Amino acid sequence: MRLDTGSRPPRLFFTTKGLAELRAMMTDRRFADPKKFQHIRQELGIDPVPES
Repeated sequence: MRLDTGSRPPRLFFTTKGLAELRAMMTDRRFADPKKFQHIRQELGIDPVPES
């Protein structure tokens, strides 16, 4: 992953492999509580985004 400190707030950019590992970690409830990290799970396409 790469950290961009030139923007506010700082942003992280994941490599393809890093993104795959993050997705795997987010699907395992032992590592990431689905309720607490719902926004990340939705962004990764694990959980559906509710319709407005």
